Amino acid sequence: MTATSRLYFWDTARAVLVLLVVALHATAAYCTVLPWWHVRNADTGPAFDLLLSMLDGFLMPTLFFIAGCFAPGSLSRTGPGGFFRAKFWRFTPTFLIYMITLLPLMTYVGYVSRTPEPMGFFAYLLSWLASGADVGVHLYVTAADAMATRDMLSPHHLWFLVVLVGLFGGLALWRTIFPKSGAGPAATDGAARPVRVIMLVVAGLGMAAASTLTAVFLSDCAWLRATALVVVQPTRLPLYVGFFALGAYTAARGGLVAPWPGAWWLWLCGATLSLGVMFAAYPAVIGSAAGSAAGPASLVFAHYLGRTFLCLGVVGLLASLASRGAQKNAAPGRLSRTLAASSYHVYLLHMPVAVILQYALLDAALSMYVKFGAVWLGSVVVCVAASLLWRRGTLSAGTQKTRRQRALPGDAA
Repeated sequence: MTATSRLYFWDTARAVLVLLVVALHATAAYCTVLPWWHVRNADTGPAFDLLLSMLDGFLMPTLFFIAGCFAPGSLSRTGPGGFFRAKFWRFTPTFLIYMITLLPLMTYVGYVSRTPEPMGFFAYLLSWLASGADVGVHLYVTAADAMATRDMLSPHHLWFLVVLVGLFGGLALWRTIFPKSGAGPAATDGAARPVRVIMLVVAGLGMAAASTLTAVFLSDCAWLRATALVVVQPTRLPLYVGFFALGAYTAARGGLVAPWPGAWWLWLCGATLSLGVMFAAYPAVIGSAAGSAAGPASLVFAHYLGRTFLCLGVVGLLASLASRGAQKNAAPGRLSRTLAASSYHVYLLHMPVAVILQYALLDAALSMYVKFGAVWLGSVVVCVAASLLWRRGTLSAGTQKTRRQRALPGDAA
């Protein structure tokens, strides 16, 4: 398999990851562990708890890894200053526009679903925007905390863009201070080098230890809010930073075409075993109302070790499959190309669409499993269709080159 075909594979894999992010938010109305979700179905079940926890275990760190793989190449072409400016202006306007349009519409739907006599949308919008005046730093730990913030200005799923821009800024600053730090073997002679097992193990242990140290003070479900723009889970932040950095390290070895050790089935087995460890030790990290860890430190570490190596297992599985070279024709089909080209827009749009569909199906005489499938598929169809209309409009305006979107924020575009 050629380098180009491997990148085709990663485009498709990244699109699939985004579809799974849609599935994660589609489950939220039907699981038992998110009482604060905007729309709550009358019937909920533990099957959705398991699905949500599994997807939450690996999706975002994997996407940060891919972003980290693409970022150094873009930085090398434009320099640290140009790189950060390009990323900042690519994501920030979109983020701010969504903050005052689609996101309040989404939360208003949830507000209407639980309020007997709701106010009108524009009155709600003014209240939503006014809550942004709170520029303090707050820690939300309990379900009651989360429910109290449902109608406050927040980035919601777009927290990913905020963290990503921060990581881009950190990478640009690092390269400014240490300009030769990205000059790995692949950068000097153009040849891809194998990713080292010892580096993966050390990185995994370090991320698990950092998450465990954070969990000494905070429960796994805690969210940190710094102004209305930054909302993140502190115990997950070491994984996001670590996998982004691991992606940058992989870029120095040759990027997404660098060979990874081990067969795909070994990575799959490792991911499955790690998922079992993560689930088995989950009770230790739930935390009390005060935010302290509920279990022994050894079990807390076991949980984050399982979570970290689940992510490594998924990344290794994808990398191994990309390197197999079993396909004679590696060019993606039409469906794969469409999903890859649309998945940036799918990520941006999917959460408001999913909440609206969950609300529309709230009183439907259907099982929660059918509703989940309808919300998931419906969200994907609506968002892909919106993306196609947007991209056709930009093409007809003669902006094909400047408007071309890749799969997700953080790519080389």
